[in-house]
Amino acid sequence: MEETSIEVLRAAKQSFLREEIIEKDFSTDDFILFCDQKKSSNIDDWTLEELKEIVKEFKSVFHTIAEEQKEISENEPKLSKEGSLDTIESPIKTELLTTEPNKIRSLSDSREDRNPEIKQKPVSLYTITTYKAPDTALSLQDFVEIKVENAKISSGGMFSSAKISFPIVTQPLGWIVKRQIEDFVWLRNILATVYPANYVPPNPPKRVMNSTKNEALSKQQSYLQRFLAAIVRNPLFRRCEYLVSFLSQDDEKAFANVKKESLKVKRPELLENFWTLDGNAICDPYIVEQENSKFDEYLNITEITKKKLKRQTDEIVAIFKDLSGRITEIARSFEVLENIQVQLPDIPGTKPLYGCLKESFFHWSAHTFDTANLIQSYCNLFFKYGYNELIPLKEMARERDTKLSNYLKSYQRLQQKKDKLWINGDIYKWGMKPEHANIDPGLLQTDKELAFPKMLYKESKEIEKQKDEAAHLNFQVKSEMRRILLDNQLIENLHFSDLGKSFTDHMSHMHLIWNELVAKLANIRSRCIPSRSHI
Repeated sequence: MEETSIEVLRAAKQSFLREEIIEKDFSTDDFILFCDQKKSSNIDDWTLEELKEIVKEFKSVFHTIAEEQKEISENEPKLSKEGSLDTIESPIKTELLTTEPNKIRSLSDSREDRNPEIKQKPVSLYTITTYKAPDTALSLQDFVEIKVENAKISSGGMFSSAKISFPIVTQPLGWIVKRQIEDFVWLRNILATVYPANYVPPNPPKRVMNSTKNEALSKQQSYLQRFLAAIVRNPLFRRCEYLVSFLSQDDEKAFANVKKESLKVKRPELLENFWTLDGNAICDPYIVEQENSKFDEYLNITEITKKKLKRQTDEIVAIFKDLSGRITEIARSFEVLENIQVQLPDIPGTKPLYGCLKESFFHWSAHTFDTANLIQSYCNLFFKYGYNELIPLKEMARERDTKLSNYLKSYQRLQQKKDKLWINGDIYKWGMKPEHANIDPGLLQTDKELAFPKMLYKESKEIEKQKDEAAHLNFQVKSEMRRILLDNQLIENLHFSDLGKSFTDHMSHMHLIWNELVAKLANIRSRCIPSRSHI
């Protein structure tokens, strides 16, 4: 119990640090060094209250990564490092470009006083103002625990099948509700709609969604538990009123109305209409092809390997169950030998011998079967969820690539259109802002670098919005992958620690069975079997 409470407290502290340091784009290396200088870099040496104070102090001294990069852009216009630019471009408005030497795609500066060029220096992060998500009763909690309990099956009516619902308990808020599978699917869909560019865990497998078999329901329960835990770990989702209603609204009609009203909700089209934690969407216009390739390779290999692990553990489970059956057959053979001893009553030690062996082998068979169940319970669904949870990340990466490709095509079409207008030479067809009408026409017609940024400003503005959304998604893919991997390294560590503890208890039970057999056989020798000098 003490170990469990320590783990729960550690998880709460890690959740707090993820939200305050990682999610708000502070350097983790700087924070660890800062903590080490103050006291210790070991999280267990800090209480949650102490961490809150040290985070406040840290933020008063250090800037976010974006702020640091902005300061570099403003204060260090010249770079001496070989291969870099003489100037650092502003990150405010950019265009998608490709640099072959380093295989870098960059969204470089396209302000009115800039001409798009191939850049070798990565552009700094920048932000777009968005809606700031308000706090909820859920987000105000330092630590939230969600528990999906055993399924409840209610009988169906004359024309309806049985209903399966799962009680959900939310602590420390004390919320208790019952939700059906379609409610979980609704929750995923509404989160994906309201919070685009955020990772949402996968839906439960369709194969077992409507099954009433105990094994299928148990798997469903475990899957839903991980599904909700992953959702609640996202600090932005904890500010979602739909999630709060899902976890707290115990009136079925009221909850049905919430779902009905949610049908009117549409995905925000513009980045400035997104919801974020602090009212700012971080955009990363710097794309390294090699980094993206590693990202894709990591996801693909991890997905393939976890599918393989599931198959391998399923095979081991089948082998152990088959072994259990074979051991049972041996136990029954001992039972036959035990029963036949009644025909030789003058040899009293043989019947109890085979009786003890029969009993021990039946225990061994049951223990082997339990071993199979233990492996299955810790590995089967765990690995299945493990490879399914990568699918939304891969979808985010594909969406990023699509948006970047669409942006590039739009940008190229715009440039071609500007070229035609430039060749035509009629500045009144250039679609410039009214204030640019005062510029000398002769100067505009002879200076391409001056003219291009001022042409078709409305279309340029729309394309820049595409750029912003692509750059934000580029940042989110990297950020969400890092967040999920940081979570999973702890989740998997704790999960397999529990497996090790379970196996320790499990194997010690079998040791007791064999020790008991040895003691019983010794007792039979002393009680029923006379000594034999030649043995």
